[in-house]
Amino acid sequence: MADSSNGILETKPERLARLMELVMEKRPARSEQDLAAVLRDLLDAPLREVVGAPRSEKEPGLLCSTGKGEPQMVREFLSQPAPAIAGIEAVKEFARQMREASDGPDLREAATVLYYAAIAVALAHGGTQITRLSDAKLREGFAWVLARPWADEASKQFVREASRWLKPENQS
Repeated sequence: MADSSNGILETKPERLARLMELVMEKRPARSEQDLAAVLRDLLDAPLREVVGAPRSEKEPGLLCSTGKGEPQMVREFLSQPAPAIAGIEAVKEFARQMREASDGPDLREAATVLYYAAIAVALAHGGTQITRLSDAKLREGFAWVLARPWADEASKQFVREASRWLKPENQS
């Protein structure tokens, strides 16, 4: 039997790494509160950092004025009655980049909700398609968002409204 007086110091790094993997697999699932908090952070992101600053006063850029002042957060922008399509596309691209760059599932899942919410806003406010996804794939993604108990109600409502713009399942 091996002497265990030095214990962990003599353990091969590969074995330690495998032990850590086993411990991580046994961790409890992420909480809905954690996922909701990550999504809130994305929705509360400063809009100017997501879509960029206006180019000039005559050319306001990607934002749409509601008469109440310029929206400060992504959430406010998406909730406008008629957000600019270019701005919605910028939010969708931001969410896509967050999904692809993420190492963790929390950010990836929250960014996926924002991604589909942006697509849904464009559809719900004028029927504009800002993705190459088929109606069947959109329906699948929208259903995924609606099945997330931690997703915010506004994103779910955008998805419900946008679903009316999709072709019926037997036509997609």
